[in-house]
Amino acid sequence: MLLASRKRAKRDDATLVEAIRRDHAALFIELMDRHLDGVRTFSALRTTSREWADEAVRAAFVHAFRNLGDWDPTTSFALWLQSLAADHLANIPPRTVQTETVFHTLDRILVPVPPDPELRGKFQRGIAAFPKPIRKILLLRYEKNLSVDQIAKRRRQSPGWIGIVLFRMRQALYSEITENEP
Repeated sequence: MLLASRKRAKRDDATLVEAIRRDHAALFIELMDRHLDGVRTFSALRTTSREWADEAVRAAFVHAFRNLGDWDPTTSFALWLQSLAADHLANIPPRTVQTETVFHTLDRILVPVPPDPELRGKFQRGIAAFPKPIRKILLLRYEKNLSVDQIAKRRRQSPGWIGIVLFRMRQALYSEITENEP
């Protein structure tokens, strides 16, 4: 019975991937929801940092979405996602300082202490470039201190999607504040 359900899950993954590749990108949310918990658990067991684990999960899903053609349908989609997360975790330490700098700088902007005016201007330009619904997610995370799961529930989106949006926003803001630095 268990073997039959695993075969059916593989077939369902293969069917979904084929549909996504045929221009039904919205189905990726279903695929992501199906495998999110497994990839999250896998990543959390391989690092001491929740942020690194979350980043690995987001990176795995973003890579999977962009490279669905690389997945072999005769293999497990879940294992492929886990290998993508493991690859990402293997490369995190060199970039840790950059990520933490963005978090600390972002936190400085959202508290009442007046930061460096030039830095504040760069952040304001970067934040203003996001659409209003996306800016609301940023405020829920960093001003209201809500977790990704709480934001997802409030916004009626999947936690994976919220996590990816926050990841991309942090990347964009980091690029904005470091664009002219040596």
